[in-house]
Amino acid sequence: MFLIVLSLALGLVVGLIVWLFTNLLTGLIVWLVTAVVLFVSLLALGIYFSMAPTPENAVIEFTNWLESPFEYGEKPDSCEVVFHEKLPWPMSGAEKDVFLCRYEYEGDGEDADDEIDGGIGLAWPTCWTLIGLDQGFTFDEMVSCYRGWYVLASKQKAGWSPDELTRDDWAPIAAHLQKQGFEVTGDEYSSSQIMKTPEGAILFAVQVVKDGKPTVVVGDSTDFSTIETRDIEKFGVPVAHYHWLDSWWLNSIGLRNGG
Repeated sequence: MFLIVLSLALGLVVGLIVWLFTNLLTGLIVWLVTAVVLFVSLLALGIYFSMAPTPENAVIEFTNWLESPFEYGEKPDSCEVVFHEKLPWPMSGAEKDVFLCRYEYEGDGEDADDEIDGGIGLAWPTCWTLIGLDQGFTFDEMVSCYRGWYVLASKQKAGWSPDELTRDDWAPIAAHLQKQGFEVTGDEYSSSQIMKTPEGAILFAVQVVKDGKPTVVVGDSTDFSTIETRDIEKFGVPVAHYHWLDSWWLNSIGLRNGG
């Protein structure tokens, strides 16, 4: 309503000026045309700023998402931005503003088990609750893991398969890991996080043993220099895969995640 009144008022001013120098009919036409143009312009401008990547809009977007019936079904009692950085974003070919929010739902006190619930979530450029990543992970690691998952999901849609690996595919990787001092059985391919590209490259994250200690080893079968380890107690195999895929993706576009 405010935009309509403002547009009519500004249009009236322009129409009156035109009327003074021409006639009433021309003034009325100019008034209406000006009002319509101003209304459309102001509306578009409002939509633009409402979609701008600002902390305020990130909080609004995220709380609305949490309120959806597929998430918590209600807005959180508190929500604030805890991380904001402009970062490369998978499949977009550009950098985007990335926001993380900390959210909290307070119990009503009527139930002894009614505890405070909440965590950290990705609020921009998309929304996602980072359950399992809000304890012991830095904000950079949280973003890295999500981007790696996003890369995995996007590549699988494009035909990259996690299901077509054979013992023969895995054998040269297992042999290399053994040379590096890792204890492997040769069967890791059947129960690990592994993705095979259309070109035959194998991107893997497997649980092995090194110096008597369980660990996660990640890498690319086409370049064994990419092999790295992750703390199994912190990451676990799936999350280590996402974290490493982010590094692999950044390297593929000429950047490099710190790992």
